[in-house]
Amino acid sequence: MKKNFAAIDIGTNSIRLVVVRTDSGKVNNVILDREREVVRLGTGATDMKFITDRAMDRGIETLRRFGEIAASYNAFVRAVATSAVREALNKDVFIERAKNEAGIKVEVVSGFEEARLIYLGVAAALPVSDKKILLLDIGGGSSEFILAEKGNIVFASSLKLGCIRMTDKYFPGGIMKSKGLKDCAEYVRGVLVPVTRKLKNEKYEIAIGTSGTISAVSSMINMRRSEARKTPIGEVVFDRKEFEDLLEELLSLSLPEKISGIPGIDPRRSDIIAGGAAVLATVLDELKIEKIRFCDSSLKEGLIFDTISRFGASRKPDNIKILRENSIKTMTSTLNVDLKHVKQVEKLALVIFDKLKNNCGFSNTERDFLRTASLLHDTGFFISHEQHHWHSYYLIKNFELAGFTDTEKEIIANIARYHRKSHPKLKHEGFSSLNSEDQVMVSKLSGILRIADGLDRSRNSLVKDIKIKQAGRNIYFKIKPYKGGDIGINIWGAQRKMALFEEAFCCRLSIS
Repeated sequence: MKKNFAAIDIGTNSIRLVVVRTDSGKVNNVILDREREVVRLGTGATDMKFITDRAMDRGIETLRRFGEIAASYNAFVRAVATSAVREALNKDVFIERAKNEAGIKVEVVSGFEEARLIYLGVAAALPVSDKKILLLDIGGGSSEFILAEKGNIVFASSLKLGCIRMTDKYFPGGIMKSKGLKDCAEYVRGVLVPVTRKLKNEKYEIAIGTSGTISAVSSMINMRRSEARKTPIGEVVFDRKEFEDLLEELLSLSLPEKISGIPGIDPRRSDIIAGGAAVLATVLDELKIEKIRFCDSSLKEGLIFDTISRFGASRKPDNIKILRENSIKTMTSTLNVDLKHVKQVEKLALVIFDKLKNNCGFSNTERDFLRTASLLHDTGFFISHEQHHWHSYYLIKNFELAGFTDTEKEIIANIARYHRKSHPKLKHEGFSSLNSEDQVMVSKLSGILRIADGLDRSRNSLVKDIKIKQAGRNIYFKIKPYKGGDIGINIWGAQRKMALFEEAFCCRLSIS
């Protein structure tokens, strides 16, 4: 079955769209459409705390237009936002406006998840699945560093070293000067220490660069070559000497209006190339990189493959289910979770979910959220028994759960948080950050999780099954124990925690 997919990459400097046609889940490199719009969502030398009204208007208008293009191809759309939106204190306003005005649901991704998607895009375009590679991506707000071997990410880091950020900090007005280059290099070296420490002794077969800055550098270097040495932009490989020669030209021209005349550069990037070039120069020096292969496939293409993987396609460059499962196992083992208990809670929660889903409009998406929250709801015990539900929320939200977006982690963290104590309230910061639909979902799934947790109050996994009957607004749970099991304490535990379920499902519940 043929399907069209659209991926939207909402970056700090620009928003990019790619629409592709797939056949039985396999991307056949049929690009139906591409668009890129410079919007400059983020500005600032340090943290990009706010998206200005004008920048937000530009972003929403671009998303509206890109949404219309995707709709013209009847394409399924996924949009992810990176550094600028991730850091903005008013990101919720942007996300809500994108949904209401452009019809686009925006997923905010962590730095680690951004790195993973970039790697997916590169792995889909180049034959590197059997190689050890170093991957660099210098964006507008952040830079990603990825070491991958035979299809697995060995190390990934996202640092606030984007070209816009560094230009604002060291090259006011985009004017390139030697002092700014020196000061910027000193700063970048300091921020790079964790990456340098990890990667300086690593042996890799090839260094690959993606996205704006490295794309611009590759294009300019390619145009400087003789006709015999020029290659298609997607195949450019440049060395340190070629980059240093280009850097000298950038310094000699200095002003953005002059730099914009260099063959190969997009004039819209001329006022921010200084910061990007300074970051790249320091990275090449610190990591002893002599040669870089440019790849014009990155996050948005990675998002296409990630989407296909989530749909269970036959070709899976990165199986999202396995990746998520490994993330969950890593978290539970790292935080010494009582696996017997959480797996029993998972089993019971899914029994309830499966028997109610047809009447509640639930899908596999909500089922996965509930399952993950069930397995992680007690992670807060690692910090303290007291208020452990709140600690679970914090840990889930901040743990590097590969394969989950920030929005998904926020939903799962909220479900886990409300497995005990107070019910969800709009005054609660984490809950209030969700949209109204997700708030309803969290309340219902938390209600289910509470009962499942209560049904293992003894932590002896004595409950075998749950039979459920519905009559109008009345719901009856009949609890079946394993032979010889005394589940009185578990019935009591569930009855004490059923109020949220009744509230969320607008019903009267009986547990016996």
